[in-house]
Order: sequence, then structure tokens, then C-alpha cells
Amino acid sequence: MIRTPHIRAALATVAAAACSAPCPAQSATVTIATDNNAYAIGETVHVAATVSWTGAPQFGSMSGTLRFRDDAGQASNFTSEFASGSLVNLGTFNGGSREGMDIASLPALFSGGVPTPPSGNASGIVFAEYDVVFDEPGIYVANWVPSPSQPNVRLYGSLMALVTDPVPTAYVGTAFYVGGCCPNLCRPDLTTGAVPGTPNYGVPNGAINNDDFFYYLQQFAAGNDHVCDMTHGAVPGEPGYGVPNLILNNDDFFYYLQIFAEGC
Repeated sequence: MIRTPHIRAALATVAAAACSAPCPAQSATVTIATDNNAYAIGETVHVAATVSWTGAPQFGSMSGTLRFRDDAGQASNFTSEFASGSLVNLGTFNGGSREGMDIASLPALFSGGVPTPPSGNASGIVFAEYDVVFDEPGIYVANWVPSPSQPNVRLYGSLMALVTDPVPTAYVGTAFYVGGCCPNLCRPDLTTGAVPGTPNYGVPNGAINNDDFFYYLQQFAAGNDHVCDMTHGAVPGEPGYGVPNLILNNDDFFYYLQIFAEGC
């Protein structure tokens, strides 16, 4: 391809207008939310997933899965503010999860300097919304799990940008109760006794004592994320504090220490 000096200069100007690394104050948040925190067995749970951001005029891209732990539930009635097309794959259901979502937008430069809807709505784009039904009681957890190839949301740093930049991204999941549980569940109360095989081992009994603490230690050492995954991070007030994130690490351990000390 032959380019004149004028074209090369114009392209250089456009490239300079974009951020080669995350611009100052750029960040994004992906939030999974439900309309309530407790449901009856068979009741419809309405799930909405939103991407929002700061410091940039336009959403660029994201890729991943809205994952329910163990792909629990049966989902239906999917909608999105994005429309399927050459740049947007809205994925498919696997149980209650929505797998293989891959969403991107055209640069504003290609559309007269105006972001293509809804990619300019920094306050929040609902990229996945649907209903899920569960037929077993329990605590259910949902999070956005980004693709390994794109662990962060990407944004266009300016209306002249032709390329996107990855920005620090917070992922905030949700947890709720179906049947047999209640919104005021005492989370540190995990067991009646701490000796495996004894009656009601792993069954809460309405009292917090050292049995609960030692039971948590046992389950944490065994990698039981169903019991021990409790939070995104261990710092009160940060996004996802107290909400499981499908990852078991030291944040969960220190979070349990905090809520065990606080009691119920």
C-alpha cells in the first residue's frame, strides 16, 4: 500500500490521540445483580449483567462467561442492549450460565466521531439480562468470568482512537438464597460439630463456636470453594466485599476470620 506523507501524518495524529496504555483514571466495572436476595424453589430469578466505566468516551470490548457456580439453574428469556453481529457474539446458555460472550464496538472515528449505541453509555450497559429457575435449595453464586485472552475490559481512550486499551476492571458478582435458606443467614455458622462423620457435620446449628472455625479450616485446606468462597476481597468497602467470586484464596480466609469475630 502506498501512502502519501500527508496520509502518514494524519495517521500519526490519530495514533497519538489514543492511549498506548490505560489513560489516567480509566477503569471499568462488570456487575452481576439480581432483583432480590432470597427466592422460593422454582421462583424466577431475574439476572442482569452491566458494564460501566470512567475516563473514556467509549466501550471497546469484553469477552467471557456469566457463570453460575456448577452452571446451576435453567435459564431463558435472554436480552442484551448489544445486538448480535459481526462484532458481537452473545453466547449460549449452559444451565444458568451464559457462555462464550464476545462483545466489541466500532471506533467512533468510523461513525463520524459519535460512539455507536449503546457503546457510549459509560454509566452502564446491560449486556446480558435473563431469567433463571432453581429446583434445589441452597446458596447460588454468579460472576463474570473473563476470557483468559482478555482479562480486562478494553476502552477507546478518545473519540479519535482506532485501537482499544485494557483498563483495570473490577468484577462484582452476586449471591442469593433459594428455598431452605433465609436472607439473614448467619454466614460464619457452618456446622454443628467439627469431627467428620459425626451427626450434622457441615450443618449449621444456629450457634457460632470453635467448631465452625475448625470446620472452615478443614474445608479451606481441602479446597472446598462451595463452603469457603465468601468474598472478592478482604478489605471492607471494596467492590465485591462479602460476595463470592468463584475463586478460593487467602482473601476468603481472612474474610471468614473477620465475620467469625463479629458473630451474628
